[in-house]
Amino acid sequence: MLTFLQRLRIATKLWLLIVIFTVFGVADNLSEMTLVSQRLHVEKETQLRHLVETAHSVLQSYQQAVQEGRLGEEQARRQAAEEIRLLHYGAREYFWIHDLSQPVPKMVMHPTVPTLEGQTLSALRFERATSWRGGTEGDYQALDNLNLFVAMNQAIGPTGDGFVTYDWPKPLAQSGVTEKLYPKLSYVKRFDAWGWVIGSGIYIDDLEVEYWRDARSRLFKAGAWLLLLGLLAWFVMRTVAQPLRAFQTLIDSLRANPDHPLPVPESQPGELGQLLRSFVKLIDDLRRSRNELTLSIEKMRQMARQSSGHPEQRPDD
Repeated sequence: MLTFLQRLRIATKLWLLIVIFTVFGVADNLSEMTLVSQRLHVEKETQLRHLVETAHSVLQSYQQAVQEGRLGEEQARRQAAEEIRLLHYGAREYFWIHDLSQPVPKMVMHPTVPTLEGQTLSALRFERATSWRGGTEGDYQALDNLNLFVAMNQAIGPTGDGFVTYDWPKPLAQSGVTEKLYPKLSYVKRFDAWGWVIGSGIYIDDLEVEYWRDARSRLFKAGAWLLLLGLLAWFVMRTVAQPLRAFQTLIDSLRANPDHPLPVPESQPGELGQLLRSFVKLIDDLRRSRNELTLSIEKMRQMARQSSGHPEQRPDD
């Protein structure tokens, strides 16, 4: 592997380095995006759980009043349901209460659709549950459009609370609801004393919007870093790789023709400029030494001819 890398050109090594940085950067960003998606979902779960637990404490306070004899159980149930009916948060979010009837629960209290109260929740429009999870930890289990209230009662089975996701239309500003369905997350908690289940749901389509907003931000930053690396690689190639290739071409030319013209050494700054200047000086010194040696040899030949009695013949003799 080391031998292979040593054989690569400098430009190839630079581009290989950029590719490696790019691959690791993409992998890291994909991992971070997955964590961001999970974090956003957990934040929604936590927010929703705290809200439902607050409403659940209202039921506990009325049950305590029953135990202390301050209220009868039926009176406490009615007052508790009415107090929770008035609880709202966000824009239009609310709490509802259904019971543990089998096989399909009945609605105890619903603040926006009071006609559901006392009805068995078996209508086809409720068959939209997509997943559920018992408790606050673990993975969601996929559902194929199960009745969402049946799914909620299944979710609370092991721990007394759980989450259910389902698709539901959004209310319009004036009246009515949208035709398009949006993903919604609900948290439900059982109230064992009265056999009730209190819950609330929030739309989570904004999680996808937030996810892609974060993805675009990361993509922009990654593009900026890649552009910076590309400019750096171009600069290094221009100031190192290209001069080295020119230097190699000069050496090859000198090997083919020792009298090949030499470049102007002042045109290249930095260490490569110093190397080129030293090389040009070395070649110049060698050429000077060669010329001096040639001249000395010629003189020695003339002296040898004169000493042997054979003077040099001139062309006009």
